[in-house]
Amino acid sequence: MSVDTDPTTISSIGSEKPPVVRFQTAQLLAQTIDATEGDVLYVQDVSPQVYDILDKYRESKHRKYRFKRFYPEQSLLIITIPTEHHEYMHRELDFEIRWIIREMGLNWLGGGGATYKQRHGGTSSGEGDSTGRPFEPEDRDWPTLVIEAGYSQSLEALRREMKWWFSESNHQVKIVLLVKMHLPSRREITIEKWRERLSGRHSGTMTLRAIGGDSGLRPYLHQTINIARAPDANPTLPESYRVTRGALRLEFADLFDRPPREGEGDIIISVEGLRRIAAIIGRARP
Repeated sequence: MSVDTDPTTISSIGSEKPPVVRFQTAQLLAQTIDATEGDVLYVQDVSPQVYDILDKYRESKHRKYRFKRFYPEQSLLIITIPTEHHEYMHRELDFEIRWIIREMGLNWLGGGGATYKQRHGGTSSGEGDSTGRPFEPEDRDWPTLVIEAGYSQSLEALRREMKWWFSESNHQVKIVLLVKMHLPSRREITIEKWRERLSGRHSGTMTLRAIGGDSGLRPYLHQTINIARAPDANPTLPESYRVTRGALRLEFADLFDRPPREGEGDIIISVEGLRRIAAIIGRARP
């Protein structure tokens, strides 16, 4: 296997440039994953046939790494390695969202790392860190909410993943949350909330049905929240963190594909809740 970084301990920590390897065998790739210090690995020379081999190998060995994104046109597979930091970053946020939904008396289907595949003629596929959707309709193919986390992966790379979810789901995905821990200090976390809206040429009174093949929907950054820990402060205490730009709000109509009824409303994670999540992330090991 050709490796673009030190094959003994493959690390992108600090530079946020993901380690890149070329596929040779499933066994060698598994060894490379074990030697990677960060939470992401880029694998080149992966054809659809090789992807199927790797998927079967992963299942047979009960390995928990995720195939974050597969781009067959580029022969590129992006693998997420579930370090503690990576998992805490998306799971704690997902837990808060689920808890609020349950408090409303509603059912919510969490998809975890389920694999979603392109439905309109392509072969690309993706696995979210955390995903969720309402129970109905039962024939829904994609989640309405996706959370993607990045520890050693850059924010720009996460934004590329966000665009994939909107376009390849044919806009069934309504909200994508990106959670990025900034390196090397690990004292700041950024949460970006992305939605879609009609582009300028499709705005006005034109409906989606009238638009035809091009929906006219384009991703836009709806909210940015920064969570920063004071220098030398205890990373495990909520009061060590300062949250700018307020609470995180997820629109009910986007999540459930219907207007809220009596006793229902937008999902709001308060500043206190965000500080609590940051403190839990602060307990994680890299």
